[in-house]
Amino acid sequence: MMQLPNSIATEPVAPSLITPLDQTPLLLLELLKATHSSQGDAQGVYPLLVENLDLLEAHFIYVLRNWATLTLSMVSLDEATLIASVLVDLAGIIWALPEGDPDVNLEIAIACCEIALQVYTREELPWRWATVHNNLALCYSTRSHGNPVENTRRAYAHYYQAKEVFAHRVFPEEWQRVPHIKFV
Repeated sequence: MMQLPNSIATEPVAPSLITPLDQTPLLLLELLKATHSSQGDAQGVYPLLVENLDLLEAHFIYVLRNWATLTLSMVSLDEATLIASVLVDLAGIIWALPEGDPDVNLEIAIACCEIALQVYTREELPWRWATVHNNLALCYSTRSHGNPVENTRRAYAHYYQAKEVFAHRVFPEEWQRVPHIKFV
């Protein structure tokens, strides 16, 4: 059996050498639970967001995307659909958050919506799929980060996706008469 040196147990460690546990994954899970339990009501989530504004930064997006990649690969389609729904609600809540960095909040909202599109398909959930595309169109049309031309192109592409479903569902006869132009 290996024994630890006595110095480890007896010598104090300088506080600057102690790395705090990354609270971001815990915050993400708390936000998802709060969003779900409040049924997307911002008032049920805002206090948690305001208390943790310092964690709403680029690292949060990294943690969110990694968590989603792992989690969505391990859950049933019904569970994935529920997670996507909660992420879409969280996107709206974070984007509308008056506190914090609005650019970072928007980037988090975009990430949430992009993850939801990994679950929602046009064939299986057309209304939800189109709603998320519409949300992304709005996000990219107001995005200040990145190339403005690319943001505009993405906004139009998402708008077009949403328009196809909504127009076809509401006005099927008129939709067939409209020329269809694909944005690339």
